[in-house]
Amino acid sequence: MTLFKNPLINIIFIIFMSAVFNRCFIIAGFISILLVPVSMILLLSDPNYVIETILLLASVQWGSVIVLFLFM
Repeated sequence: MTLFKNPLINIIFIIFMSAVFNRCFIIAGFISILLVPVSMILLLSDPNYVIETILLLASVQWGSVIVLFLFM
């Protein structure tokens, strides 16, 4: 299945989208690396909320991927 009739435009579009995905995942990975110490501090301060902290970490990470993809 092709997006455009011209194969050259298809190749350029695929290269562009892969560049967007790469940037999104690199920035989201950086945000995830920054969130790990924050989650450890949250866990050390109150270990009763382990599941909530893990869900918060996952939600922020996936939210950052979605937001970055929308704005890139």
